[in-house]
Amino acid sequence: MRILSMSPTELSYPSTLRLWTMRMLAGYPLSDATSDPRWKITDYSEVIGKGDAALRAASYRLLTWQVHRHAHVGVNTRTRARGNPDGDSSHLHNTRKSTVGDTIGCTGEDTIIAAEKESLDTAGRETLGTTATYTMQPRVGDVIVLRFGLTSNPCRILHLEKSTTRTVLVYGTLSGHIERGEEAFIIERQEDGSVTGRCLAFSQHAWWLAKAGAPIARWVQKRETRLYVDGMRPRTAPHQTYRGGHKL
Repeated sequence: MRILSMSPTELSYPSTLRLWTMRMLAGYPLSDATSDPRWKITDYSEVIGKGDAALRAASYRLLTWQVHRHAHVGVNTRTRARGNPDGDSSHLHNTRKSTVGDTIGCTGEDTIIAAEKESLDTAGRETLGTTATYTMQPRVGDVIVLRFGLTSNPCRILHLEKSTTRTVLVYGTLSGHIERGEEAFIIERQEDGSVTGRCLAFSQHAWWLAKAGAPIARWVQKRETRLYVDGMRPRTAPHQTYRGGHKL
């Protein structure tokens, strides 16, 4: 199992809340960390498949940003310069576009190698979809810019976990994001073999326009969360939605 986390600077929300999504996954309420009523929690999950092949295919979709593309969110990735892990912005000179459908020549941790796809059985490879290509794998410490509509929203990847039973990706907002807060993407195989996709976030509106149109902004946020989870689904998997532990 690979678990990578970092202690970043520049986050646009309090450092005391850094990686609190991981604590929420463990059952701790956000109220243990803050009493500020402005924080809104978004938590949505669906059963997206069954078995190891579905877990691997869904994880592949998440780590190649296909989940975000499904939600109409573009992703640009900015690398950290070698030897500069502290998170200051002076090193953000190398911007790597990570658009699904493009094959980008990278090495090492930047590439999801062909062997990962070849490790799937035939059914697993089919669930990846016909347009899947190898794009850059997220790295802890990377700054990503999420492009939604006319907005560009920088985040830093805080946590990446890959095991035989689950994949977790967490990023936190940086200055310039229309929201402030943190979001976790979780793909997990349950004891009965079912695979669940989940998005868990806490946030506040940071952009004046989002604040002015808070009900609409909140509706868009919830819609995007559902699209993220649907984007985790291997393309041949049946659609089953669960909310609060109940099938809809």
